[in-house]
Amino acid sequence: MQGVNIHIATPLRIPPYFLNHPVPIIDPSKNERPVVEYYPVQSQCSLSFKFDDEAKPWQFPIDTVIAISGKNNIAKRNVLKVAAADIKRRGSVKELWNQDDYEITISGVLIYGSGYRFLDKRVRELRAYCEGRKSIIVQSDIFTAYDIQRICIESYDFPHTAGLQNQMFTIKAVSDDFDKNKLLIAK
Repeated sequence: MQGVNIHIATPLRIPPYFLNHPVPIIDPSKNERPVVEYYPVQSQCSLSFKFDDEAKPWQFPIDTVIAISGKNNIAKRNVLKVAAADIKRRGSVKELWNQDDYEITISGVLIYGSGYRFLDKRVRELRAYCEGRKSIIVQSDIFTAYDIQRICIESYDFPHTAGLQNQMFTIKAVSDDFDKNKLLIAK
């Protein structure tokens, strides 16, 4: 059999080889091997969850893919804008704005192994955080960059996953800046 390609599909979403390895930058004007290396930005981050009353955080077994989006809330008012006859005014008057919560999507896969006898134990542990009905303390490099210490989970999904040893998940959450020690009430 000449020219036959075999492709095997797996339920795991694994980044290409070059994401986790340095890519050399070659300078054609020199005849020597490059010493400068470029490390691409990682799209996956290690992540741990913890409730206030827990001593030790729960670490996700495989790095998760985290997406963060934000928006501003703007109070607009449509009023008549008086201007000189030669100047046209259009649009609304912006009165107040503030920043809304960050919208966060966390996705990944739970796997059987590394100290867990059954996959359902990991699913139960993650489900306890999803159904906890309280703020979760998060630890991850991407959350540190956005100054997010806590999240509140809005929805979660454990879709059908091929194989008995894997379970994919998707969590939708929002940032939570609530600190009961520094609560300010508007008067």
